[in-house]
Amino acid sequence: MRERWARVVPGLAAWAGLAGCANYAMNKSSPDTGSGAADTALGGDDTGEGDGGAEPAWWGLSAELEVRDGAVAAEGTLTVNVYDADLVELCTTSSPIGAVVEAEETPDPELVYRWFAVDAAGWDGACATVLGRPEPVGDLDLGLGAMFGDVATAALASGAYSEDLLAALNGAYASTDGGQTVWAFGVAGPAAAWNGEGVPAEDAALADGTWWVRPVYLFALSSGSTGTKSSGDGQ
Repeated sequence: MRERWARVVPGLAAWAGLAGCANYAMNKSSPDTGSGAADTALGGDDTGEGDGGAEPAWWGLSAELEVRDGAVAAEGTLTVNVYDADLVELCTTSSPIGAVVEAEETPDPELVYRWFAVDAAGWDGACATVLGRPEPVGDLDLGLGAMFGDVATAALASGAYSEDLLAALNGAYASTDGGQTVWAFGVAGPAAAWNGEGVPAEDAALADGTWWVRPVYLFALSSGSTGTKSSGDGQ
């Protein structure tokens, strides 16, 4: 369970500045994590389309979730960015969320407060040529919980997140193999948290509203594997 992705999202601020006027096109009120990460050691400004012959090697997952009456609703959006081995972005694809099925138990109650299977209603096909298939990911479980130590360290080192912002956000977790392997991969929170206000959820009670999930680590696209694991130290 205490594992993380092996590669950091290039620049991290690709979600909030590097893409210019196209950033957060799905929702103009999405959180802005700052624009300083473009010059950090963890990434650069290679967020444009890669060359047509590049092979996909990594993918990053973000999500826009809707919480209604404390439950994650079957609304919102999943977005996947695909990168080559040099972390040049090749394409971006999105899908509305079609169904959410919450589990009664989480993989690790101390770290993951809420755990749910998410079904895509239909991917837009923008990465079908690059990946050789219309769906960038099959089975997907997402979790919201405590901030994971390695994720916070990488996010802070990128320059895209301040200590105050990270202190207000929760951790994001995912599995692509039915929960057999659970990864700490990103950060999450409602609008107030992305403004650096309030405190993160400390249990299964989630604030109503839109929750934005943003990646700090990437998934590996490799034969027979969903990622390259390395041991983590926990929170």
